[in-house]
Amino acid sequence: VASVPLLVVEPEDTVVTPVGHFRSATLQCESSCQDGMSVMTSWHKDGVAIEMASVPSYNTSNSLLVITTTETNDDGRILEGMYYCVVSNNVGAVRSRNALVQGQHVISYILPTDSAFPSAETVVMGQVGYVQQPLSDSRPL
Repeated sequence: VASVPLLVVEPEDTVVTPVGHFRSATLQCESSCQDGMSVMTSWHKDGVAIEMASVPSYNTSNSLLVITTTETNDDGRILEGMYYCVVSNNVGAVRSRNALVQGQHVISYILPTDSAFPSAETVVMGQVGYVQQPLSDSRPL
C-alpha cells in the first residue's frame, strides 16, 4: 500500500557562517517512505519556491540545502528568511516546520587612539563586547 512520506529530520534555525569572503548556511530535511516509493524534496524561502539558479547560490545534496553568497560587503542578510522543505510522492506531500536563517551582523566601533585601549573592536550582534579600562584612568569612554 502506497503511503505519504514521513519527515525524519526537519530544518532547524541557524545563523549564517562567514568563511573568508563567503557566507553560507546549511539546512537539512530528511524523509522516508515506508513502501520505498521515491520522494521529491523542494525548498521554499519566505513562502516562495527556491530557484536553484538564483543569487544567492542554492545547492542541494541528498537531504541538505546549502545556501551561499560571495557578496564581500554582505553580512548574510541576503540569506536571511524563513525556510522550509516539502517532501512529496504520488500519494501526497508533507511540509516541514519553518527554520529561521539569520545573518551574522557585525558592529564595529573605534576607541580613542590616545588611550591604553585597543583602537578598534568588533562585536557580533547578539554577543556582548567588553572594553577593559585601567583603574588609574578615570576618563569615560
